[in-house]
Order: sequence, then structure tokens, then C-alpha cells
Amino acid sequence: MLWWKDQRGAAFIIVFMAVLVLFLTGTTLLQVAATERKISINHIDDVKALYIADAGINKFLAGLQDNPNFNSWPADWDKDFTNIPIGDGFLASLNVQQSGNELTVTSVGEIRRPDGSVKAKKSMYAVVEVLPYVPAFVVGKGEDETLTFTGNFTIIGDLIYNGSLRIGPSTTVTGDVTLGGNLENQGRIDGDVRAGGYIDNNGTITGYTEEYASVSLPEISSVDYEKWEAEADVVYGEDQELKQEDLTGMDDKIIYVKGDVTIGKTRGRCAGERYSGTGLIVAEKNVYLNCDLTPADAESNLVIISQQNIAVGSNAKNVQGVLVSEGTYTTNGNVDLEGYLMARTINASGNNKLIYNDRFLNDLHFDLPGSGIKIKEWRELHPVIREPES
Repeated sequence: MLWWKDQRGAAFIIVFMAVLVLFLTGTTLLQVAATERKISINHIDDVKALYIADAGINKFLAGLQDNPNFNSWPADWDKDFTNIPIGDGFLASLNVQQSGNELTVTSVGEIRRPDGSVKAKKSMYAVVEVLPYVPAFVVGKGEDETLTFTGNFTIIGDLIYNGSLRIGPSTTVTGDVTLGGNLENQGRIDGDVRAGGYIDNNGTITGYTEEYASVSLPEISSVDYEKWEAEADVVYGEDQELKQEDLTGMDDKIIYVKGDVTIGKTRGRCAGERYSGTGLIVAEKNVYLNCDLTPADAESNLVIISQQNIAVGSNAKNVQGVLVSEGTYTTNGNVDLEGYLMARTINASGNNKLIYNDRFLNDLHFDLPGSGIKIKEWRELHPVIREPES
């Protein structure tokens, strides 16, 4: 009997130890699960706070798009960015530091407990430059129509169009596309696409796409022709053909024409025209570019503004400068336009290139009908602040 009692005692100890091990293992697993759950909740709160901070910068940029002159904002503008409920949290604050045309923006998003204390806080940081022009090709100033690119058309630069866009199979866009309407694509877009309507893609889009997006399109004001006429160095009362001597040594010269402007020979051999200095040509009617038009050096720049259409003739292969047309930009041959284009619509045949080059926009001495925003940096601001859980 004593032997059995000893064995039963040993069995009890073994069973007790096994139960203790299972209990400790279960307790540990429960603690690990609780910790993992807390980590997951904290991560979710962090992500929410980050998105709220990001939304604060987006809200500020939308306001800046509507009114790029930050100095003219009301003195209490920040009240619209302080303790604003967004989703499950709050946009706690948004701070702006200004240095010339550059704005440094810091946005703070918070997730709060029921008692108002902070559970998670994250900050986003952006550096924005306000430009006296829209940093992209702009087509369709206030028009809700459809633009079609056919033939061999190459666009190197971002494209903004207020209406809908059809891109043929031989068209390539190297840059982002922002539309107020729909996109029907059979070509290639090496960039992101945001459209206010649908996107029907039967070609190639290498970036992300967003359809039915809330698209913020730049407001393009009309040209103040009375202002330019009053400030002009030379005013012609009728159609005018401008020759090489008119384009040489412009030195901030403004030429105003109350009619059509023709640059380059209409017949015969076309040697091309070269402009020097910085100049502005304003036409109340059409502008005809019959030959190549290029700068004499890297410091020269020419802005051409037409109240109607700008037409590039078949003899012109290379046009460099800034073109603004209140009507249609038209080409009849194989032409490369390098610089900047703003037009109501485009009608091009042949092999055409639009090459965006902000060299022609930097240090402009003349106002363009529009302004833009260039985002130089946008990132999460570290270190991240997290209040300890009680």
C-alpha cells in the first residue's frame, strides 16, 4: 500500500506541474495577444493621425490654389485648420512659415481619448513654391469640351485640361495628366492621371489613376489687353509683320498689335528668326509663326499672347518660348514647341512635340494669366509623438 501511495503522490505532482505549465503558457499567450491587440490599435491610430495630418496639407493647398497670394489671406485663416474634426480624429493645427515665394507647411493630426487627451499624434511637412504661372501645359481655359490627339504627338511635361481628352495610339505623354472630364486613352502616359470623370484605358498608363476625382484645376484669368496696350513700347494700329530687327535686343520691350501678327516669311525660303533679350508681343487677333523662332542665347525669352489663334506654319520646325492663345494652337507640319503653351484648344497634324521647359518661365518679366503651385517636398515629420497608454 505504501508503494501505491508513493506512486499516487508522484502522479499528483506530475499532473500539478503539467497544469501549472499549461496555465502559465495560456496566461503568456493571453498577454501576448493583448499586447499585439494594443500594438495593432496603436498602429491604426498612428495611420489615422497621419492621414489627418496629410489631409490638412491637402486642404491648405486647395485654398492656395484658389488664392495663391498667401499674404492676402485673412489674419485669422488658421482657425479653419485648428481643432477641426476629421474622421475619427482632429486636425490639431497647421503652421506656415513664409520665405519669399516659398511656404513651409507643418500639419498635425491627432487621435484623442474620450477625455480629450491625446492617444496618437503625427505631423506632415511640405515645402511649396508659389509660381507666377501654372507649371504645366494648360489647355481649355474654362471650356468643357473634348480634345483629341491624333497622329504622332509627343508631350514632355504635365498636361492640364479642363474638359475631356482622347489620346490616339501614336501619342505619348511623359508627365502627369489632370482633367476636368473623361479620359479615353489608346496611347502611352508615363505619369499619373487624375480625371473628374471616367478613365477608359486601352493603352498604357505607368502611374496611378484616379477617376471621378475631386480635381482642383487652376483658375486662368483673361489677358488684360488694355494694360498691355498702355504699357507697350510700340503700338501698331493694324496687321503687322515683325522682322528680325524687331526681335533683336528687346530688353523688356512690349509690342502691341491691334490686328494680326506675322513672324517669318510667308513665301520662299525660311531661314528662321532669332530673338534676343526678353520681350512680349501681344496681338488682338491671330499670330502666324511661319519659320523657326528660337532664342539667340540662354538668357533670351519671348512671350507671345494672342486674343485669337496661334498658327505655326509648315516651314517652322522649332519654336521656343512662351505661347498664350485665347483661341486655338494650330500646326500644319512637323514642329517642336519647347517652352510653355496655354491655349483654349489644340489642332495639330503631322509629327508634333510639346516640350515643357521652365527655363522660359523663370524670371519672367511679364505676368501670365494664371499662377501655379510647385511642391518641392512632402513627407512625414519625425520624430513621431505618442502619448503613453495608461
